[in-house]
Amino acid sequence: MSMHKAWGDSVWWFDYEKGIVTGHLTPKPQAGDKIICEMYSPNPDTSRHFKILIVKKIEDFSDPPDQFFADVEDLGYIIRAGEKEVRFELGSKCPFCRKRFKKDFQHMANHMNDKHPKEVSI
Repeated sequence: MSMHKAWGDSVWWFDYEKGIVTGHLTPKPQAGDKIICEMYSPNPDTSRHFKILIVKKIEDFSDPPDQFFADVEDLGYIIRAGEKEVRFELGSKCPFCRKRFKKDFQHMANHMNDKHPKEVSI
């Protein structure tokens, strides 16, 4: 999302709670495409957190032709710290201690920073 903030090349949250993004892109996203969205990081000096969203449904517009609304669903997360990157999917286990998480990004992010700081920090 952060790479698309220009006129005619933008993606932003329309309704975070309902999982709807909107924007202007050419070509427009299609069902099955992934969107990466940077989220709040408890430790922004050492790591950055991203949601991986998958497009479930697209509502197209003919005027303007590049506008869309997309229903998205959480697919997983990425935590980046320097050159390191940890990716995991929802419904999976922590890649380090195997604790299971469902659909709570912030809980998983806090767990990673509290329980595995060496693995996800510089």
